[in-house]
Amino acid sequence: MGRPKGTLCLGDETLLARAVRVAREAGLEPLLLGEASAYVGIVPDVARVPDAWAGVGPLGGLRALVTEGEHAIGWAVDMPYVDAPILRALAAHASEADVLLPRRSRWEPLCARWRCAPTAAAIDEAHAEGSYALQPLVGRLRAEVFELDPRRLDDWDRPEDVP
Repeated sequence: MGRPKGTLCLGDETLLARAVRVAREAGLEPLLLGEASAYVGIVPDVARVPDAWAGVGPLGGLRALVTEGEHAIGWAVDMPYVDAPILRALAAHASEADVLLPRRSRWEPLCARWRCAPTAAAIDEAHAEGSYALQPLVGRLRAEVFELDPRRLDDWDRPEDVP
């Protein structure tokens, strides 16, 4: 993309500012995970949590997210069509699964509700084995599909994805 995705705009709002607003509208407390120097000033009132381990991709951020509490919801800032009603439904959905997440042809682990204790244990095992990908991580957990219009999961990975 040539720049941090959270600085891209949907209308007159950066994706990061939008994600924070949407999380708060859903009754969630947003956290900014990982390297955040590019976002200084965009959301100064949001707590920043460094990755548990550097250089392991989203796994390090997810491990930092699931350190306390029963559940944690995480979603990528470049998924601008995830809104507060989706997050509220994800938070309220009754499930005993370790991870509740949408599925298209593959799992969508960057828009998910994670049960903290089993997820932390599975991440620690994966990290110890040098396995950093999220798809195999989901395979280590009891996963349940969260039904969602797949268009809501569209992300902005390439310049042509941005409207």
